[in-house]
Amino acid sequence: MSGRLTGNEYFRIIQDFVDSGRQLPTVDTRTISVTRLSDATGIPTQSMYKNPKIRELIDLEAGRQGLLPLGGAIGPDPDTSPEQNAPIRTAPSVSQRLERHAQKLEQQNASLMAENSEYRQKLKTFVLQFGREDMTIETGRRVADPRQFK
Repeated sequence: MSGRLTGNEYFRIIQDFVDSGRQLPTVDTRTISVTRLSDATGIPTQSMYKNPKIRELIDLEAGRQGLLPLGGAIGPDPDTSPEQNAPIRTAPSVSQRLERHAQKLEQQNASLMAENSEYRQKLKTFVLQFGREDMTIETGRRVADPRQFK
């Protein structure tokens, strides 16, 4: 099944869930539990975040039920204190994303440097081995491997 067809099937499942009148599962009084919703519908959590049609439907139903949308805060709740009305940050800041990206690149670089060092050592061994073989061919005498005498 193609991604588009799968996405449409997932949307239909969410639409049926909403049309059934069931409450969206929550973590607390205002936050949707995407994991529980995924368990209830059989839809992967990433599809709920990434499929714009599904996300819009969930956000609309969340608003109807007085819950926060998947993306975060919708505005202050008059029944709570100002500290509780602080916006919920779900997306990482640009600097955090860049820091994670830099760490990932550093790990890849370290891995490639180790691999490169290993290949250089193998190349050095092969060059010495082929040099001895060339000398054997030219002179007709066997040239011993110097590592045997260590």
